[in-house]
Amino acid sequence: MLEEIGLTPDEEELYRCLVRANTARAGELAQRLGRPRAEVGARLDALRDKGLVLPTGPEPDAPRRPLAPDVPLGEALLRRQSALEEARAAVSRLAEDYRAGMRRTWSRWSPARGRCANGCASCGRRARGGALVLPGQPAGDARRAGRRGAGRTRR
Repeated sequence: MLEEIGLTPDEEELYRCLVRANTARAGELAQRLGRPRAEVGARLDALRDKGLVLPTGPEPDAPRRPLAPDVPLGEALLRRQSALEEARAAVSRLAEDYRAGMRRTWSRWSPARGRCANGCASCGRRARGGALVLPGQPAGDARRAGRRGAGRTRR
């Protein structure tokens, strides 16, 4: 679950184990988790780099203690949330551009020209009172629809 903000499942498991222990050495955590000591040591270093773990002393194998997760993970969460808001705004702008483009491309058939906006004369011959040409529909599709009698009304 925390992968979205940069914490791997293994790091989360190690962090939770350290929280339960309050302070522990890498060897103790490796034993509790059933993982190699080198792997646990590398993950502890990654957690330290992310601001979640601190050594309790200067020696290399000093016990480690967890730090509160809300500050470092909260910042990552806010960055992610900000990126999602920017993406949501971009999608809204794109949808508005799409709708504006659709309004410009929809047109009605003009009896004076005898053709629809796609240049299809057969639409003009078959239509009574006008034909709505949908965007993205080639003129050939409109001709085939006219031959099938699509849109015709019986009297």
